[in-house]
Amino acid sequence: MAHSVSTPSLNIDVRSAQIEDLKPLLSLEEKAFAGDRLSRRSFRRAMTSSGSALLVAVNEGGLLGYALLHLRQGTHLARLYSLAVAPEARGLGVAKTLIQACEKQAIKKGKNLLRLEVSDVNLNALSLYRKMGYQEFGHYDAYYEDQTDAIRMQKVLRYSADEQISRPLSWLAQGTPFTCGSASLQMVLSALSSDYQATPNDELEIWREATTIFMTSGHGGCHPMGLALAAQKRGLTAEVWLSEEEAFVC
Repeated sequence: MAHSVSTPSLNIDVRSAQIEDLKPLLSLEEKAFAGDRLSRRSFRRAMTSSGSALLVAVNEGGLLGYALLHLRQGTHLARLYSLAVAPEARGLGVAKTLIQACEKQAIKKGKNLLRLEVSDVNLNALSLYRKMGYQEFGHYDAYYEDQTDAIRMQKVLRYSADEQISRPLSWLAQGTPFTCGSASLQMVLSALSSDYQATPNDELEIWREATTIFMTSGHGGCHPMGLALAAQKRGLTAEVWLSEEEAFVC
């Protein structure tokens, strides 16, 4: 896989990394990161793994940057694991070009969503990701070796042909370990009605209405039938697709 992109200041070729790129990659990794560096073994594995794509940006002067994309098996998720640009090539569009190449590669592999982590002190990277349509959806405390926090971001790359989504769907983090179903329904309600305000109280109320599991060791999650009824109670039309015909309540 290879393609070229022209910027006002230089030409950038993006292609899959080859074994001869290993030494320049290790040198770039040393320059770009003070810690959390990829090893020689990690780079070599990424070059041959079917679950990864290691892309390099080059020109006649050599290596400009790289991006390591993980393509998760059995899911529609891809993850931009690492991105680095040579100090002398920063501000010239190399990072944007690599990100766009990763997005195209993820789509080619059937992925709908691209996720990444970025240091909360890397303001330039945060600004670029936001401009490219990435939205924040989570946070990791002391994620990196230098104890800085990570901001989790994601971008929808494409929708399935049968999806009819014409409005943005804002991310809402669940407030408890057991209310993922409630938070999902709240996201839908927020997208479909400008009058709806997602609150922690309603999150728990939806869970109470939708759960069918009561455990002595902890709280159970929401049942799809219960979520459908909770959605109907709030003015939506809901369908549930079941893999068996037996009633879920005896």
